[in-house]
Order: sequence, then C-alpha cells, then structure tokens
Amino acid sequence: MFTTLDDDKKEVVKLYGQRWKVETDIDTLKTELRLSQLTCKTAQMVEKEIEIAMLSYNLVRAVICQKAQQEGVEPRQFSFTKVRRILNIYEPKIAAAKTCQEAEDLERKMNHYLGHAKLRKRQKKRKTYPRAIWNSSKPFPKRKAQA
Repeated sequence: MFTTLDDDKKEVVKLYGQRWKVETDIDTLKTELRLSQLTCKTAQMVEKEIEIAMLSYNLVRAVICQKAQQEGVEPRQFSFTKVRRILNIYEPKIAAAKTCQEAEDLERKMNHYLGHAKLRKRQKKRKTYPRAIWNSSKPFPKRKAQA
C-alpha cells in the first residue's frame, strides 16, 4: 500500500479498511437498485434514474441508521435488502392510511419487522485450504512453428 499522507500508519491502515464498506455499497447500488445497466436512452433520463436510485438508497440507509440507534447496534448489522423490502411493503400502506392511529399502528408493525432485519452472526471462520491445481484432461494442442 502506498500513500503520500503524513498521517500515522495505523490511521492509514484503518482508513484503508473502510474501503470494503464502499465496495459493498457500490455492489448494493448495482445489484439491489439495478444500476449495473441503465435503461434510459437520453442523458437527462439517465441522470434522473441515477438520482432516484441514490434517493432510495439514502432513504433505506437513513431508516437503518435510525433503527440501529434505537437498538444500540452498528448500522452494518442490518440487511439492506430486508429493510428495503419492508419499506416497499409498508410505505404505501402508511401513505394510504385514513387515520393517524392507523398510520401509527402500521409504523409500529414496520418497526417490529425492521428489528428482525438484522444479519445473522457468522459462525466461526471456516478452515482455509491451499488452492488446488486441477490437471486438464485435454491439454491445448502444441503450436506448430510457421515457416
């Protein structure tokens, strides 16, 4: 790793460790919000499609942060996909609620399910094995020298 920063080496290593979170966020944008292949044809519509995806991503992350603060856990312990699905189910219902009481009841139910959207704790690390080399049953033919 190379850096021109004058910071402490431990701080640089810690900062570099945060890179994984950025990588997973980009992957989430591409897979969950379908930004890996844009469907619009004009530059204006592509811009709008990206803006809408970023808005929905930030909404889900904001809900995750709120729930994580309520429960006193790290936001990364919640599943983005589960929270997004819960929001997709309950947001239209809450918006269509006829009374404040009905909206509050729906919001309570949604918060209940959000509490269950945590990622499972992983089991102990799996044993690693050295990479195996497979012998090919059909090797490529040898090239003949051209005259």
